[in-house]
Amino acid sequence: MPSKALKRKIRKETIKREAMRLIFQTVCAAAATYLLFSYIFGLAEVDGFSMRPILYDGDTVFYTRIFHEYKPGDIIVFSLNKRNYIKRIAAVGGDMVNISTNGSSVQVNGRTEPLDQNPTYPRGGGLRFPVIVPKGCVFVLGDNREASIDSRAKEIGMLPANNICGVVRFVIRRSLSP
Repeated sequence: MPSKALKRKIRKETIKREAMRLIFQTVCAAAATYLLFSYIFGLAEVDGFSMRPILYDGDTVFYTRIFHEYKPGDIIVFSLNKRNYIKRIAAVGGDMVNISTNGSSVQVNGRTEPLDQNPTYPRGGGLRFPVIVPKGCVFVLGDNREASIDSRAKEIGMLPANNICGVVRFVIRRSLSP
């Protein structure tokens, strides 16, 4: 039968081994989380009302960074001038976009888009329509176009695809009431 001193030593070694294992697992989990959120997933907070009624101020969106072509209808997170924006892609490189003079209709390649849920209002200093989206760029619009600064405005304009952080996959609501 082992002595008390030997039992204490064994117990101390076991605790030390378990503590090292726990530290190793914690470091691995933290590193995996960091890598996943740096290269595959991301979170962004909605700031403003430009994507209503889909997204509300204060909501958090979970997005994935993808490595293929973006398509019209995708809701994306993009970074511009050290600020994140969330908008919907209306057109991609090579598409022709036309917004009527009064802003009530958006057409892409001559077809009125179903994303035309409410009237648009042209923003000063923006583009002259019709316009062709350059290759490697996307044309983005907010769903609530009256309150949106998007590709119609010179602050954003034709958005280079390399500014896109990812595509929104789901929303975490801040609260149940808008």
